[in-house]
Amino acid sequence: MDVDVGALRAFIALSERLHFGEAAAALGMSASSLTRSIRALEARAGVRLLDRSTHHVALTAAGAEL
Repeated sequence: MDVDVGALRAFIALSERLHFGEAAAALGMSASSLTRSIRALEARAGVRLLDRSTHHVALTAAGAEL
């Protein structure tokens, strides 16, 4: 599977912080850009990598494996 290195960096930052705003700030990007990168990575992988709501972000089993 070809994966964008930037999307992987975004996923790593988010998986370390479990907070979109903090991960986006660490990467120097907007939270909406980070969201788009994560959604594109999930679409490419064909699985959800994160469970997210307005107050919670957690890795799925696939996300933890990645």
